[in-house]
Amino acid sequence: MDSTRFCVVVAAYNSMKWIKGTLDSISEQDYDHYTVCVVDDASTDEGQADFIEAYCKSQGWEYILREKHVGAMGNQVAAINRICLYDDDVIVIVDGDDRLASYDVLSYLSHVYSKGTVDMTYGSYIPDPPSPTCPMPRAYPQEVVAAGNYRTWTRKHGIIFNHLRTFKYGLFKQMDEDVDFKWPDGKWFEACADTAIMIPALELSGGRHRYISKKLYI
Repeated sequence: MDSTRFCVVVAAYNSMKWIKGTLDSISEQDYDHYTVCVVDDASTDEGQADFIEAYCKSQGWEYILREKHVGAMGNQVAAINRICLYDDDVIVIVDGDDRLASYDVLSYLSHVYSKGTVDMTYGSYIPDPPSPTCPMPRAYPQEVVAAGNYRTWTRKHGIIFNHLRTFKYGLFKQMDEDVDFKWPDGKWFEACADTAIMIPALELSGGRHRYISKKLYI
């Protein structure tokens, strides 16, 4: 029986070349207990906003069509707030030019979260095409987890909280939007939305996170 409720968030900007594959990889999941919100960030790709609107209507998904470019940070926050309801909802971040690696990604994640000892995950992915700049997927060292010093370690060694990134809505609700996601002038961060969310989530999880070696994301 499906148990975990997933909230899949897709922020897309000028992704017309890939967006159908992105959305197909979500709609073709063999798991039913999920909801989706897709945000078009005022794309200039011809037809992208119309495509997203039509696709989401056909699936019964939520969507947001921006008139002004905001950036991934603001769009992800808006989508999360639109579709998440419960602390145990699990947010799944899928970029508009990427896709889930197989039809059973959500089923696999549901099994991971059903154990009740995990509040967030990060993992391994398949770069397409391969790129030497993609960081090596791996877990945080146990001494870092024990001390909770993710910021210090990440500044020195780089990001390892790779796709697929998932976390419970209860963690997200504890974050301060104005402090964690915006500049002092109130503008959303223009880049590194993944870092802005994942570092606080790691800290708030109290070590209740899991590195997944199975490749769930392309």
